[in-house]
Amino acid sequence: MSSPAKKSKVVWIGESYRRDMDEAKERLARIMEQLRVREASICCSNNGTKKRSTPLPPCGLNAPEKYGDFAYEFGSHNFTFLQRIYAISNGRCGCIGVDGDPSMCPHVLCSFRDFWLYKRHYFKRCPPGVCVFAGNCCSFSQQSEAHHGRSIDLVNGAPLTEEQARKIEFGNETLMWISLLMIAAWQVNPLCKVIMEIPAGYGPKQPICKDVFHSIFGLKKTALCKCMLFGTPYRKEIVIYNNLKSWHVNDLPYEERICTASHRCHHFPHRETCCGVVARESADFGLAMAGSLARAAYKDLLLIDDSRGSMQLA
Repeated sequence: MSSPAKKSKVVWIGESYRRDMDEAKERLARIMEQLRVREASICCSNNGTKKRSTPLPPCGLNAPEKYGDFAYEFGSHNFTFLQRIYAISNGRCGCIGVDGDPSMCPHVLCSFRDFWLYKRHYFKRCPPGVCVFAGNCCSFSQQSEAHHGRSIDLVNGAPLTEEQARKIEFGNETLMWISLLMIAAWQVNPLCKVIMEIPAGYGPKQPICKDVFHSIFGLKKTALCKCMLFGTPYRKEIVIYNNLKSWHVNDLPYEERICTASHRCHHFPHRETCCGVVARESADFGLAMAGSLARAAYKDLLLIDDSRGSMQLA
């Protein structure tokens, strides 16, 4: 004899509870929209390039099955790295460009924070082979010790205006979200190659750069000196954190392409130095650097594919 069916419980939601829940959801939506607008306004005001000058490659998210690997570029405005790696791979590498500035017309229009909160499932859909991150260069450059009393407080400085304080906060938060996005990428693909470019000066002095990116993540810190690279006389001094194996600037070994106070360049002893600090003057260097990084990253991806094939055959 079968037991009688259990009666389903009827749960009545009080009218006040429903109203409070609806209001809370609306409030959360307003909060997220206001945060988005605030970040976009800071990013756009810091961005010296008001529009992207070159077309993006096709978005890899639209047809993932077409590609063997995927490259993400966060916050680079012109997405030069994506253009180069797409061309070098003959369209084999799918590309996804992410930026919070609508004037850049990226594949994914959102901040680094919003990508981590709402979009990082894209990593599972299109597993990242390489991720490139660029904090807002203008913002970082304007957060120097000279401008904001950084020598008084290394992290927050001594800003004179609220706008300066926002820029400092923006730079600090950018580095935090980049670290979380790197972890998210490695959780999907532990072999993912990462590249982060920030201007020399403010960024590399931050505790997160020394403690997290360099010590914990084990990224190489490539401090490019003022010697002329790629034959371009103008550029800003930059630092690139990376875990690439195949990157050789000017075809020099790693230890010979970094210039510090205790280690001068072997092949370029400051006979030819760069003097550009304006973004438009440094454009040629940016193109050459993006091409160099893209070639190295794609070579690393091919090496990983070869080792994966060898393991499967074995």
